[in-house]
Amino acid sequence: MTKKEVHVIIPLVEGDTEVEFYKKIRSILLNKHPKNGNYEFLSPINIKGIGNFKCRASRQFTHAVESFQKDQKKETRQKRQKNEPKIKYHYHAFMCIDTDVLDSSPNPAKFCQKPPINEEDTKKSIEERDGIPHFIKAVHSIEDWFLEDPNGIKKYLGISKFPKLSNNQSGAEKLTVLFKTGNKVYTKGTSCKNFVDYLDINLILSNHSTDFNDLVQLIK
Repeated sequence: MTKKEVHVIIPLVEGDTEVEFYKKIRSILLNKHPKNGNYEFLSPINIKGIGNFKCRASRQFTHAVESFQKDQKKETRQKRQKNEPKIKYHYHAFMCIDTDVLDSSPNPAKFCQKPPINEEDTKKSIEERDGIPHFIKAVHSIEDWFLEDPNGIKKYLGISKFPKLSNNQSGAEKLTVLFKTGNKVYTKGTSCKNFVDYLDINLILSNHSTDFNDLVQLIK
């Protein structure tokens, strides 16, 4: 009997704000591409920082696969009773990261002397666990993507215009300045209550459609 193939998408993200952002991305993509039985799109998993990213990502990936397989056991027994075809699962790790923390970055993050993520080593660590590695890269950081929706940011902060920002500032530094203007605090990696809800995620997704191409191809 021919096995049916199902692609399992496992998003691995850096922090709390990224979890909220990629939950929105997931919701939008699921609405555009309703489930057809050929894929499973799991909720984003928080790696909680970039330190020791390779080990954390591979460990969280393995845990997600094991949890998914455990959940499928009952369902699989029921399908066998109905003589349905066996399923071969392909597990895809989508590591959603800022390019400024890659070892190949020409603009390394200011908060670390040596970017901690080696792209090739991280891919290999996923492959060693029978996974298929992908990167979704925000250039230079996720904050740069957020800044593409100034109207949403102004509405969230309750301000009418942006203060002067320096081109030498990183996206995170610019958001820190903007949040201070609105009497709020922005700390990279931590959750900002309701912030992502104010952003036009469709706009950001449209601006970076090529970055999500690997993922979209799996769910079409």
